[in-house]
Formats: sequence, C-alpha cells, structure tokens
Amino acid sequence: MLQSVGVGTTHYAMSTKVVVVLNIAKLSAEQKVTFAIHVQSSMSGNANFTSPFPALSLLGTAITAANTAIGAQVPGNKSSTKNVKDKVYQLVRVLKAMAAYVEFTSNDNAMIALTSGFPVKGHTAITRGDITAKHGVNSGQVNLIAKAQRGASYVWQYTATPSNPASWVTAAITKQSKHSITGLTPGTNYSFRVALVTKLGQQPFCNAVSLLAL
Repeated sequence: MLQSVGVGTTHYAMSTKVVVVLNIAKLSAEQKVTFAIHVQSSMSGNANFTSPFPALSLLGTAITAANTAIGAQVPGNKSSTKNVKDKVYQLVRVLKAMAAYVEFTSNDNAMIALTSGFPVKGHTAITRGDITAKHGVNSGQVNLIAKAQRGASYVWQYTATPSNPASWVTAAITKQSKHSITGLTPGTNYSFRVALVTKLGQQPFCNAVSLLAL
C-alpha cells in the first residue's frame, strides 16, 4: 500500500514498508570496497543514524583490511587470493549488519534510509509523472525512463549524495522521455530525478529513485 506525502507543492509516493538491500554479490572485490567507502561517507555525521551498528570504526577497519589484501594480491598466488576473499567476506558481514541497523532505525521512511548510502528495495516516487531507473547493458550505465508528456522536455539529474542539495548534476536536457547515464562508478549508490519543462516553464523535480551502479 502506498501513502502520499506532501512537501510544499511536491507530492511523493512512499511505501509503508522499507527494505534495505545489499545487491553487491556480483561486484568485484574492488567494487565492494568502493561501495563500503560510499556507505562509510554517507553514514559519517549523519544525523539520522547517530549510533551506527556495527560502529563506523569497525567498518573502516574492514575497509582497510580488504584494501590492503587487494593491494598485496599476487596473480596466481592462492594464498593472497584467499586472503582477499577472507577480508572481503568480513567486510560484507559488517555491511549486512549495518544494512539491518539502517532498515530498523529508518522506521519505514525511505528518505531517511537512502541517506545511509544503502539502496532501498522497490523505492519509487512520483511528482507530476514518474521515473524508473534500470541497469544498462554496460558497467556503470543506468537507463532512466520518465512518463512521456507531449511537447515537454526533460531535465535529468543524478547524485551520489542526495542529502546534499548542491551535489545534483544535470546529466542532460532532452526531448525524449528516456535517457542513459554512463560512466558511473560501480559499487556506488546513485539517486536520479527528472523535471519536466512545459510551456509553463520547468516543473518541480520528482522525488529521487536510488540504484546501485554495477
């Protein structure tokens, strides 16, 4: 069931149940570390999560250990390869526990959950139309689709830090209701939004959708 939440002139559709997901199984060891660093940055000083569990210091230790193992890996050397797998396994364990903490602490508020750097399952939002974000065929590619409106143009934006209003980057302004963004960093969670430009001018941006770049 969806609940409509109004903020000023913008209306959002939010699910009453928020599920934090960790879709990193297919990422390389380096990409998993990149994602972990993104979470660490997003959680540091985050007023929504004042007492992270596990502690951010433990996450930092796991990141350092995994990075060190990756740097010391010797191609064809079974021992160094096993060390990378072991250290990345421990890193993922910390991330899984932290994802559970974020899900519980966000209290079914998707906007709060997304500030953690973790993706949220099935998170969608609508503001005068909707937006869908899907993985493209290439690594670091995300395909965006908005509800088409005759005569409108579309302003596409994205960011890795949605809690910072100044961080939004305009990727393109198109006449088409779909756009592909490339060159994104695998393992990083991005937020995407779109605004329509009609004969009345630019309309408010829709609420962002979040997707982990692969």
